[in-house]
Amino acid sequence: MREAKAEAKQQEAEAAKKQQAEAKKQKADADKAAKKQQAEDAIAAKKQATEAAKAATAAKAGPMPRVPKRKAAQPESEHGNKKRK
Repeated sequence: MREAKAEAKQQEAEAAKKQQAEAKKQKADADKAAKKQQAEDAIAAKKQATEAAKAATAAKAGPMPRVPKRKAAQPESEHGNKKRK
């Protein structure tokens, strides 16, 4: 009789431990998923803010100004800096 009670208590304790471990695992998984979602939300918000800033800058600046091209460097002569004609 005592052995049966002791065995039942031991089984209850093991079941409680398993349940507690499962609950901890579920909580850890939920925390991990929440952190991942939070990181994804932060990335999305950053992208959205960047796009908004680009749009605002483009609207404010108007068309890009034309930048004149640099002239190609003249080849140097063999005997000095100036090329003779």
